[in-house]
Parts: sequence; structure tokens; C-alpha cells
Amino acid sequence: MSTRHAPNGAPLHDNRYMSAPEFVELRGISGTAVAAKAEFISLKSERALLFFIQSLSIKQNGTKQLAREIVEMFPERIGTPSMRKFGTKPGQIYNTRQVKIVRAEVGMERFANGVPDNKIEEVLADVPVHSPWPLKGEHEPLSDEIESRHWQGCSYKEAKARHAEENREIIETAAKHPTCYPAAVFFERCRDSILEALPDLLRELCINPCIELRTSGEKLADIDREELLESNPQLKGETFGRPRLRYFDDILGALFEFKRRYEERDRAPFTMTSRARMVFEALDYGLKSQRMVLIQGDSGLGKSEAVKAWCDMHLGEARYVQLMGINGRRAFFGTVAKACGVGSTAGLSPEKIQARVENYLKTTALMLVIDEGQYLWPQGARIRRHPELINWIDTACVNEGIPVAIVATDDFTQQRRTVEHLTGWNSEQFRRRLRRIFQLPANPKKLPDNATKGQREQHLALVAQTKADLALVAQKLLPYGTRPMLDYVVGYALASGGFMQAIVDSIDDARLIASEEGRDRITFADLKRAIGEWRVPSDAAQKRLFAPAPKRGRRSRQADFQPSPDEPPQEHGSVAADQLPLDGNDTDFADRESAPRLNGEPASPRATRPVMAVV
Repeated sequence: MSTRHAPNGAPLHDNRYMSAPEFVELRGISGTAVAAKAEFISLKSERALLFFIQSLSIKQNGTKQLAREIVEMFPERIGTPSMRKFGTKPGQIYNTRQVKIVRAEVGMERFANGVPDNKIEEVLADVPVHSPWPLKGEHEPLSDEIESRHWQGCSYKEAKARHAEENREIIETAAKHPTCYPAAVFFERCRDSILEALPDLLRELCINPCIELRTSGEKLADIDREELLESNPQLKGETFGRPRLRYFDDILGALFEFKRRYEERDRAPFTMTSRARMVFEALDYGLKSQRMVLIQGDSGLGKSEAVKAWCDMHLGEARYVQLMGINGRRAFFGTVAKACGVGSTAGLSPEKIQARVENYLKTTALMLVIDEGQYLWPQGARIRRHPELINWIDTACVNEGIPVAIVATDDFTQQRRTVEHLTGWNSEQFRRRLRRIFQLPANPKKLPDNATKGQREQHLALVAQTKADLALVAQKLLPYGTRPMLDYVVGYALASGGFMQAIVDSIDDARLIASEEGRDRITFADLKRAIGEWRVPSDAAQKRLFAPAPKRGRRSRQADFQPSPDEPPQEHGSVAADQLPLDGNDTDFADRESAPRLNGEPASPRATRPVMAVV
């Protein structure tokens, strides 16, 4: 009995309806139940299908959306056996003979698998009672006896006349019935039935050990079933078999095909930059080697987006976790538990959540991908405890054969040094468990004046690589963008040091400007306005806001931010040329005429050209 039941008339409360089936459906499939079934499945492809469906149920808050996507992807599989034989193309019409056969398969359970050849004549001669698809001349058998309703307040002659009139109306109505029906009416009936039954079937497929995942032609190994029955004696006598769904041809084969297409569909829109390719290589290596890898690099160049995209393409093999800045044991294990689909309610202690997470990961052996990994280390200036989350990954994950990928900024290394210095913790155990470290190329930075020739050549190569990556992202976000538009936004992203985020922000702002003017597509003028009037002033203000404190002996901080008495006050949203966060050399990304204007006036050549400069 639910502990959250409220009697009628009770005051409304948030938890009053939380046990209703509609809300239960929104919680996804239980990871604990899926792990229990996966424990007895040996084939990697079958286990991956279970975890794929479970992961989508968590992301989509249930299985209803997944059911709709499957039905939309495989319309050719929908229908009875005869419908798939006759065809269900739009506009197709079934003749009288076809209607009778399809009608029997839809309306009669004994013909759910199709009408056998030796039963076709029986079906053609049968006239179903109360059929939603009556044919011309079909009607219920006429009654020979005068019923009691005909005798109300009349004589025998009048009652007989009423009876005859009623039979005549039945015959006349039957004569008006059509001789054929569109295939669409039967298709919609089958489709609605599938949408109603498929969500529950997907859930049961993931948790019911008696539903086998072998595709047609494969045989279940006896050892698997014997082991299952030995561990679960309550299943003895249960019927084992492949999943079946009425009106849908080979639902299990469709699920495997859906998984393949889903992964390809997620790969297609993703922009594969050079750094994203390195991230994919690192994660592929960690998955294949079943060991721990560390991916480390600067922020702003699409590292996290690449990790998310890879995990979306491997829902049956990995679980993605993004850490928060405030990251105690409860927050950490709660985040991992949510990604795994195991219980992590407020009433559970961190120890219980941790135990459930460990059992799930150990049973499934899914790869754990941890983004923002620098927050695995204790945060703060006074650290007195050893890094328990790092130690947990070492012992509970890597030691148990669970592959782990940590994705972090360069703060990961600095935090490790701080923890070792303040606590005396030794990182040797962690280092030995790291199979490989993938260091991504750094963000382009200004070269010192005394840089060597080799350093300059390396810097130019890095700038060229970064420019190419930014151009790919800009082209993806602006598929209709002209070359000047792409060069302009890429130049701004390099000059501002915002890189990928600057590309996204500037295009989003330009799209907002276009929408305010009632347009769907942005123009070069929209980009110039978004960057010159919105992004550049914001960047300048950000530079002042996060500027380092002045050294002792110099002007006070207040003096640094006060304008000179001789300098006129600036308008709101504008910025002086010498306050731009730009440095570096000139570039050919945009001409001087198209560069952003400062304070409403064209900047001098020296101040204008660096807007597109390389950092």
C-alpha cells in the first residue's frame, strides 16, 4: 500500500499524486532491475540494448517518447501479416476480399498471426457482428420473431408491421455500406494499439528475465537459463521467449536497428573538430581497454560538447556524469545514481546511495565518464582530508574492472598538487591506475616578444588549427552563412579569447536581433551589430571586472576605474578602444570596413584591425 495516499477531501499536497502511474512512468526504468537481468546475459550486443533503452527512459522521462520514435521510424513494420503483404501505402484501397481478411486479423485474436490458407474461405463467408468496417450488404441476422418492443400500445398487425419496417431499414442501411476501405483506417487502428502497448513492453523487456533478447535464428545457451533458474527458483514454470507485439513485425529486430540508427543520427549533426577527434579517440581507447583515462585541456574549445556527443552515441556502453562545483559525497553519488537510474531520494543516506551505485556499476561494467573532473578533488584553501572521491574511483571502479574517463581542465593538476602538499596524500596509486593521459592542445595565447622561431611556428600552427575548428562550428551553426559572415564571427572568437562560446554567443545574439525584426535568417549586419554593440562592450566590461588586483605601491583600485577629469563620460554599453581585450597580430579574417565600431565611430586603423586579431 502506498504511504503517500491521501483520502478524498484532504488538503492538496505536492506528494499526493506521486504514486500515480503517470508519475511513476516519468521516472524511467529502474537501473537496479535492469542490472539484475543483465547479469545473466552474456552477449555484449544484448546487454548494450538493455542499457540503451534504460538510458533513453531516464533522458526522456519514461518510455512513451521512445515508443513514438520507434513507430515513426518503422511504418513498414506496422500492420497485420496480410496488411504487410497487401501494402499500406498512403492512398491505397483494400477491395472487398482484402477487407474481409484484414478485418478478421484485426478483430479476432485467433487470427492475430495471420489467416491460414485453409481458413480463408471461412473468413470470406463470415459476417462479423458489430464490425467497425461493414461491407455492402452485410448486416446482423434479421429476427423472425416479433419482439416485445414492437407490442407497446398496438395490435398484432401493427406490431408485425413495425417488425417488418425495422428489418427493411436494416437491409437498406446495409446496401449503403462501402465495397472497399482505405488501408489507412486499418493502419491507424494498428498504430494506436502499438502506441498503447509498446511503452509497457519496453519496460518489461528490460526487467523481465523471462523475455529473451536473442534475434531470430539464435538459440539461448542452456547454461544461461540454468544459471538464471538456479539463482531465481521462483521463475521455474515460467514461459521463456522472445518479445512479441501485436501488429508490429519483429519488435526485437526493430529495437536493434533503432539503436544503430539513433547512434548514427547523433553522429551526423555533431561537428568533428580536431580536438573533438582527440576526445573521441581517448574515450574509445578507455572503452576498449577497460581502463582509466584522463582527458585534460583548456576550457572554451568544445571539450565537454564532444564528451556529451560521444556518450550519446554510446548509451548502451557508458554513463555520462557532470560534476557540480559543490561536490560532497552525497552530491557526487546522487549525481552518479541519477545517471544510472538507481534510487537516490532524500531519505537515503550517502552510504546507501553509494552501495547502490557500486552494485550497478559492478554488475553492468558500464564505462563511467566524469566531466568537470577537477571537482573530484577537495575544494578550498584549507584541505585536511585525503581525496576520498579519487580514492573511491581507484578502489571501487578501476580495481573492479570498471572503465573510467575523467575529463577536466588544467586545474585538475593544480588541485592534485595542492592536496598532496596540504594533506601528505600520495598520488602514486592514482598514477599507476591511469592507463593514458590525453592532453588537448592549449588555447592560443599571446607570444612573448622574445619568442624563438620554433615557438612562433608552433604558435602559428596552433592558431591555424583553432581557426579551422572555429570555422567548422560557425558553418554548422550558420549553414547559410556567407564567407564574410563566417570569417567575421571566427575572427571575433579568436580576438576575444572566447573561442567556441564566443561563436555560439555572437550567433545567438544575432539571431535574437533578427527575430526582433521578424526575420528567421540572420544577415551580416545582424552579426556586426551583435558583436559591435553587444559582445565587444561585454567583453571589455568582463576584462575590467576580472582584472587582477593592482600591485602595492601603485594606484589604488578605485583610481584604476575612475576616468580622467579631462575624459568625457562614456555612453552606456560603449567602450574605449584601449579597453578592448585584444592583443596579438593582425589577421585577414575580416577587412577593416567590416570591423566593429567603437563608441559609434569608426576606430582608427590600429584600433580596428586587432578586433579580428589572433590571441
